[in-house]
Amino acid sequence: APCHLILAFFFSILLLPASAASKVEPAYPASEYGLSKDQGAVFPLPLSTYEASEEESWGMVERLKSRAGAQGGFNIVATIIFICAIVHTFLSGYFLEMAHHHQEKAQKGHRRIRSHRRQETPGRCQGRRLV
Repeated sequence: APCHLILAFFFSILLLPASAASKVEPAYPASEYGLSKDQGAVFPLPLSTYEASEEESWGMVERLKSRAGAQGGFNIVATIIFICAIVHTFLSGYFLEMAHHHQEKAQKGHRRIRSHRRQETPGRCQGRRLV
């Protein structure tokens, strides 16, 4: 019986936010911001909120500066992470080749050390035979 109570408790916790979310007002109503449907999430900002704070005379650089600084610089951080992901994707072949090179180099070094130890300790038992 305690297991059933615990399961019921967890399911009620999981379903409670969904029922509460249906009563929450949208962060950006479609009619007010020119969207196709209401937007419940606070992020990302609708394009119309950026356009409202920009001037018509601004060039592309000024618009990008304004939009990058919106939401406390979150757009800058997200853009940097995105660019790093793209660069990482294109460099993954290089990273893989570099890893194989270092692995082979390490394995050669280990083999050399093992063969050097074998030469230093004659008569050492390896398996069932004496070397």
